Amino acid sequence: MKPDIIMLSSCMQGQTGPHATHPGYGTQLVNLAGFSNISGWPDREPATIGPYTDYIAPRFSVLAILAALEYRRRTGKGQYIDLSQYEAGVHLMSPLILDRAVNGRAAFRMGNHSYDASPHAAYPCRDQRRDSWCAIAVYTEEEWASFCKVLGSPPWTRDERFSSLRARRENREELDRHIEQWTVNLLAEDIVQRMQEAEVPAAIVRSGDELLEHDPPVMGRSPYTAPHGVYRCRWEDRWCVLVVRTEQEWQSFCRVIGNPEWATADPRFATLESRQDNEEELDRLIGAWTINRTPEEVMRVMQAAGVAAGVVATGEDLMERDPQLRHRRVFREVDHPEIGPYHGVVPAFELSRYPSEIERAPLMGEHNEYALKELLGMSDEEIHDLIMEGVVQ
Repeated sequence: MKPDIIMLSSCMQGQTGPHATHPGYGTQLVNLAGFSNISGWPDREPATIGPYTDYIAPRFSVLAILAALEYRRRTGKGQYIDLSQYEAGVHLMSPLILDRAVNGRAAFRMGNHSYDASPHAAYPCRDQRRDSWCAIAVYTEEEWASFCKVLGSPPWTRDERFSSLRARRENREELDRHIEQWTVNLLAEDIVQRMQEAEVPAAIVRSGDELLEHDPPVMGRSPYTAPHGVYRCRWEDRWCVLVVRTEQEWQSFCRVIGNPEWATADPRFATLESRQDNEEELDRLIGAWTINRTPEEVMRVMQAAGVAAGVVATGEDLMERDPQLRHRRVFREVDHPEIGPYHGVVPAFELSRYPSEIERAPLMGEHNEYALKELLGMSDEEIHDLIMEGVVQ
């Protein structure tokens, strides 16, 4: 009836085959596609990772529909697309399937370890108050050299057993033992700072309680910067973020605020450590300076001096004042017959040949007549019967 129509069906295991009628959910497909079997610890049962295939399948659907649209543009013919979410999930297992086919190696649960990095694990750290850990990952030989330098290049780092990624993977238990002997004598915060400064991926392993009680996200502060906070500015409920990372930035910051005596001569603010120890007083003094200026003014003068700063934008700022968003016409006014004018948001991308435009959503039943008459060719009498029977409104 309509040879150029494009239709896509997406279900668990496709429209054909002995399992085509199996119902289910993404969490079942995750197990069926093998994701759970490689998630977790070697000596424990497989771990659930949620409905991962729910996020995979739509990407395949979009690509298939785009391909069908291109095919129709060239040939005038439509397509029926039968998408198996199961097969879309298995596709993401391709590297492990290839490893099995070529090397005969079956993937299995390996805890915190990785095929692509070594070391790659969580290591115990020194802290008498809590069970403290940090995560470290080394992917490249450059990162391995930096990692060894942070540790002080002990003799074992030059051992042939650790001379390459493959060698380190094959001897990872011994490697982890050596690393633990180093990490257990240091605080997790100290280890992470050293590793990150050397551009080696590392992070503190935080518990749920620590996330709730952790100062930096709650207080707007960082263990590596001071000042680091959100400061009240002129006018009601207006704020600006300020971050000072280095001593050079601190000197620039002091010049911007006029080199007051407390910033240049007070020993409480002479170093990063002393500023962190007196952070509340430091924030109070900075707030006394920002309160007399607009957040835009604070941001402008600080950025000009090389100090990280940004306005805490309100919805009004985004809609009416942001020059970047205004230039790209992100918010477009749309007229709606029921709610009146409102602003919609265009896609974040721009296409050179097809400018983005947005239209209001159709009203309930607004296009019934067009669909029934123009597309399906129904008569007025047939449409009237449908309305009387309650099929359409």
